[in-house]
Amino acid sequence: MKQKTKALFQLRAPGSFSNRELFAMFFPILLEQLLINLLAMADTLLASQLSDTATAGVSHVISIDAMMKTFLSGLATGGSVLTAQWIGQGNLKKASDAARASILSTGLLAVLVTAVLSVSPEWFICTLLGRPDDATLGYAITYFTVSVLSYPFLAVIYCCNATYRAQGNTRVPMIASVSLLLIALGLKILLTSVIPLGVLGCGLSNLIAAVLTSGWIFFYMARGKTEVSFRRSGERIAWPQILRSFQVGLPVALENALFQLGLVVVQRFVISYGVVDSAAHGIAKQLQPLSYLPGQGWGMVMLVVIGRCIGKADKEQAKRYAIYIMGLCFASMLFVNIFCVAFVNQIVSLFGGAEETLALVKWLFLLYCFCAVPLYAPAYALPYVLRGAGDASFPMIVSTATMFAMRIGVAYVLGTTLHMGARGLWIAMVLDWAARAAIFTIRFVGGKWLNKRVI
Repeated sequence: MKQKTKALFQLRAPGSFSNRELFAMFFPILLEQLLINLLAMADTLLASQLSDTATAGVSHVISIDAMMKTFLSGLATGGSVLTAQWIGQGNLKKASDAARASILSTGLLAVLVTAVLSVSPEWFICTLLGRPDDATLGYAITYFTVSVLSYPFLAVIYCCNATYRAQGNTRVPMIASVSLLLIALGLKILLTSVIPLGVLGCGLSNLIAAVLTSGWIFFYMARGKTEVSFRRSGERIAWPQILRSFQVGLPVALENALFQLGLVVVQRFVISYGVVDSAAHGIAKQLQPLSYLPGQGWGMVMLVVIGRCIGKADKEQAKRYAIYIMGLCFASMLFVNIFCVAFVNQIVSLFGGAEETLALVKWLFLLYCFCAVPLYAPAYALPYVLRGAGDASFPMIVSTATMFAMRIGVAYVLGTTLHMGARGLWIAMVLDWAARAAIFTIRFVGGKWLNKRVI
């Protein structure tokens, strides 16, 4: 038993990732995701300085915005899984074909989504969320109208970042996120303080930052100085790679979009609970990344590592890495959430709002932190193992089922029928985690995911 335990922590076989390499991938991803979420949090912070109505309007649109962005990010994931597996097999030309196919397909879909949503943003918001009061709707339309224009540029960023991560390079995506954040924050100061555009200034700053960042990272990827690049691709349009990319990416994209759609449905419940619950729910949602980012970061590391192992047809090493990195994930989640709980008052005080609103924010965030430690890793990080192996449909089915059963069905009972408001919705969320964690753990232990191949 001691020899097996020792072997588990010495993953240094020829061609394998060392501990140093794992952490070298993890920390840039962690910082990158933190910066991305800080950008969204900045808009809520600025809106909270205007009024609770502005906070509610922006937080409603962020829910829809997140649904579209995670759909595009999910499509980019399909390309990164293919790229990682081709790299594991040693075929860099096919890996470059997969990267080119990913950015072409994801970019074109992003343009289509932008065109459709730009026709009638008010109809789209009201259809998904219900019609809030006129003031809240005004803020929501203003922010959303500008935000949708950034989707094609964000699609380029997502695909380039995913391609770099598949090569084990997490430094460039981190730099891209840093530049995106710094440009956006600088413009937010200009367009909200110097030029008082309010919510419109928040949206414009994000759009301009996305345009500039997508331009330089695409140029950097197209130079052909990395193992995998668009220039090394052997075909202008690699249709087989596009189809394989959709095989993995589309289930992930649909899973992400349906998950966010479920959150949008929940948002309709929140609107009916009043401004206090609605504003507190929106603020607490922006605080969630402070708790879960380590789990998300290790999940993205596993996507690359497992993809490489499966590409080399080394199933045993794939399973060993999954167990080992999940252990790192649990430890990281514990450390970060102890910090969040210890400084919860200081974190919540960053936001403006009524005392009643901030008290509810604190309650919701503490519930999240305490439950995330045991449940987030198996519920959200473990599915990255399955996706990395090409088993993308199973997480989609499970996530969709538990979402509608728990986060919508149980949430309605607790929040609306039993009049628990936002507290009931967040308790239902924890129950959703528990169901997902149990099912994904069973799938992982059963080993069926090891028999999936996409190349």
